[in-house]
Amino acid sequence: MFIKEKKERDVVISCVFGNRIDQEIATVYLLAQYIELNPVILEANIKVGVVDDYAVEEAIPGETWSIIRIGEPVEGLTLKGFKYPLNNENLDHFKSLGISNQATENKVTISVKKGKVAYFRWINTQW
Repeated sequence: MFIKEKKERDVVISCVFGNRIDQEIATVYLLAQYIELNPVILEANIKVGVVDDYAVEEAIPGETWSIIRIGEPVEGLTLKGFKYPLNNENLDHFKSLGISNQATENKVTISVKKGKVAYFRWINTQW
């Protein structure tokens, strides 16, 4: 991959979501595959990223966030700045813990001790 060879970081991908859920899931898996690039998907109403250690993200109180396991089981998931915080939780099999949470602060923290999670930030837009 050209970007990987150039040792780029903070890669933003756009225009990847449409009406094919299989392709959307595959794109999120690509984020996990190239996690060292710190890639995110950024569309008009959603930001998607992957965390395998620790991340602090901008948020607007009231926004909906979902955190799901991607790949191997997750150990030690901690969420701060959310309506439903988690402390050192494990996500294995098909556990849906982390779906439809809400930001309560201007910054949220997502951390894991082992494994990877994808976050989905549903961005509130004002028109």
